Amino acid sequence: MHFLGRAKERWLENRLLPDKIEELKNILWTFSTCFSCNPRETNLVNPDIELISEDPISIKLYKLSPRQTDILKKEIQKILDLKIIEPGESDYTLPMILIESTVKDLRPFIEFRKLNAITKIEYLPLPNIEERKQSRPKPSKCQTSFGANLHLGHIVGQCLRTPEEVKIQTIKDYPPPKTLS
Repeated sequence: MHFLGRAKERWLENRLLPDKIEELKNILWTFSTCFSCNPRETNLVNPDIELISEDPISIKLYKLSPRQTDILKKEIQKILDLKIIEPGESDYTLPMILIESTVKDLRPFIEFRKLNAITKIEYLPLPNIEERKQSRPKPSKCQTSFGANLHLGHIVGQCLRTPEEVKIQTIKDYPPPKTLS
């Protein structure tokens, strides 16, 4: 599968049961036309952010090394070329920095915490899942869970929630402390 590399499969193996991994692969393959390896401009969503304060947020740029500056310029040019962002002028300035990811690559990151602090939160009620299932043409085909599932290192389902056996064994095998502090 071109969009699910070997590293991602190994990551999944620690989180899902083998039959669930195959089920996920089949779903991703069936709907592969819905995914893209190359992000691009979309007009499907027009974001609208309501603020609770009119005071603009302006954060100074962080100091970057020449190497980081070069990487950041290339990333910005890439997303400009893909029309994901466009040049603009605003009283709001949030710095874009580089964060080292788990695969030791630097990835761009925008500091949104101060903007989030003045953003009006909209609470949208979650629909009742059972009502949604019954409104489907074939509700018998909708299942919310197939028995016990591995989720975030816990086995969940069938009225139980237990840690994964590997976690329990790791704690049992951990050597006892040799000092008091």
